[in-house]
Amino acid sequence: MRMPEASVPLIPAADLAHRLDQGERVQLLDVRSAERVAQGRVTLGATLDFRALAASQLYELATLAPLRLDPAAPVAVICGHGNSSAGATRFLRERGFEAYSVAGGMAAWETVYLPRRLSPTPALEHVIQVDRVGKGALSYVLVSDGDAVVVDPGRHLQPYEALLEELGATAAAVIDTHMHADYLSGAAPRLPAGRSRTSCTPRTHVRRTTAPKADSPTSRSPRATRSRSGARRSSPLTSRDTPWAVPPWCSATRWR
Repeated sequence: MRMPEASVPLIPAADLAHRLDQGERVQLLDVRSAERVAQGRVTLGATLDFRALAASQLYELATLAPLRLDPAAPVAVICGHGNSSAGATRFLRERGFEAYSVAGGMAAWETVYLPRRLSPTPALEHVIQVDRVGKGALSYVLVSDGDAVVVDPGRHLQPYEALLEELGATAAAVIDTHMHADYLSGAAPRLPAGRSRTSCTPRTHVRRTTAPKADSPTSRSPRATRSRSGARRSSPLTSRDTPWAVPPWCSATRWR
């Protein structure tokens, strides 16, 4: 937590996410309108102590008792972009609460990517789940011998670049499964020129099935073919092309 020039104590959205993910009890007051809160709010963690009251209604309260806030515990205050929450934070601090405004509000919360280390496997020394907490979208970074496959990257690339640098890994491939219908992929700009990119297109390539048999056409190395329209395309990418097996429900194509 830090104190900016305006003397309103701030808590970064990423810090709030880490505290909730680690099981810390956090009192969170959302001061947006009821309609905005209904459209989406912070829900991360079993220890979240959430309540909502529009800032305009907060200032009309004769006492803060209806909020049932614990004066002995810190209170994080959130709004849309961090403006209304700053005023509400001052209001609470003037009444004896240790309140902090969430920097950037919900706009910042929706850009938080929370990495979680999962158990490694004999083939993968690093298995990282990356949770975009504000959208509920999960992506993965899988590392083997310094090469990484990034599965379903979100559109904000900096969290992945920082994670790869921390792991000492280089992105060798990106896979889009399109399992999340409401997200924009960061796959296109993620890789340098010449590296492998893979995609599971929602209409023709995403299907739940079993893995291909060893002698089936989809288990062979990719080869260029021509579609009916004459367009050049590639056959599905499989585990023979990379150290990582493509998920069995995803028949991915390679492009360069």
